[in-house]
Amino acid sequence: MHLVGLNIPELLVKLWRGVLREDGTSLAESEWKAHGALVESTRRYLPGSFGRTPRNPALKINSGYKAWEYLLYIWALGPAVFRQFLPPDNWSHFCSLVLGVRIVLQRRSTLKELHIAFKALVEWAQKYEEMYYQRKPKRLHLVRPSVHAIIHAPLETRRCGPLNLVAQWALENTIGNLGREIRQPSNPFANLSEIGTRRAQLNAVLAIHPKLQVPKKAIRGASYLPNKYVLLPATDEHLYTMQPVEASALRKYFRTKGISISQNDIQIYRWASLLLPNRQRARSLWRESTRSADKVRCSRNVKFVLRHDPKPRYGEVQYFFQISARQEVHTLALVSIYSLPDKELLSQSKDTLFACQYRGNLSLIVLNYDMIESVVAMPPLPLTAEEIAGGEFTNYFYVAEKPFLDATVLLGEDDEDDGI
Repeated sequence: MHLVGLNIPELLVKLWRGVLREDGTSLAESEWKAHGALVESTRRYLPGSFGRTPRNPALKINSGYKAWEYLLYIWALGPAVFRQFLPPDNWSHFCSLVLGVRIVLQRRSTLKELHIAFKALVEWAQKYEEMYYQRKPKRLHLVRPSVHAIIHAPLETRRCGPLNLVAQWALENTIGNLGREIRQPSNPFANLSEIGTRRAQLNAVLAIHPKLQVPKKAIRGASYLPNKYVLLPATDEHLYTMQPVEASALRKYFRTKGISISQNDIQIYRWASLLLPNRQRARSLWRESTRSADKVRCSRNVKFVLRHDPKPRYGEVQYFFQISARQEVHTLALVSIYSLPDKELLSQSKDTLFACQYRGNLSLIVLNYDMIESVVAMPPLPLTAEEIAGGEFTNYFYVAEKPFLDATVLLGEDDEDDGI
């Protein structure tokens, strides 16, 4: 928790700002302020399921910046928000660290992924000393224990399992929960001991007799689906007639199933959101567009896997709906799929910056509900002055995934054509 949530992020930020050394490249004050404003501007693009969003580091980095804020700031947003401000070599070097840490933070990792993480972290640590320490005695303070400790994370993951399961997140959360239950300020420790004892006894009883667990109340108006998915309201009050481009995407979906549907107007009831098995709520453009943009934390971008392609793809959900065909009810999502990540940026960033172009109604597809794996953030891609002047990366967004979920790790070559 502290290694990647506080120690390394604090070291990197101070290093790049020139706080730890007076010589070498460092961010100017104007650049640091611009960087802080950029980080703060991502708030509206981070789904509510991402928890607390990172505050402006230029203003709040010394005011109790939380570990969770650092996790989102450095490991989720880092490759994009630092690209404009760091020299190319420093940025690419930082991306090696991000690749390794993202794998280590996953709930599940394959042996192949752990090998990728170990290689990336070793390369980062070795180049860190060459780039920043340079074997100069006056820079010895730059090589903190955290620089080498992170190398052991993939090895410990293989030995102990996912490290987030043995981190202090659960313990600190429990301490907070128990502290809020104290009702005897005059004798708090005895009260706390009694509360802890009762909770342990209750957990033991429920483990022995699970049927005693009080079931959660059903969500009013929801449609419970297989595999722990739940379709959530609001819904249309009246039938919605699909637009021609939307109906075309639906017919294409059913053709892959060997089903032919009417060429007449297709009418459906739209649903607002879908609760995923990981407890994230995937919302839709249909409902989020009814609210002011500055009051919405965008939760309509999702990661999914197509049946014919194991590589994850990303898209913006337009709406969810159900439709009957061959006496079967199909629960589907209309999604505007993003382009494949830009290969050049992907290579330069060591497979950590997934910059994809948004194409709106030009790339609509229909997905079965259980193909959606998680909700992701898609903030606009920050551009350099040269890219803005050259008109590059128009309408591009980058992927930011919530820490502790399964991050995207490329283990093979990209397809030449995205097939859309």
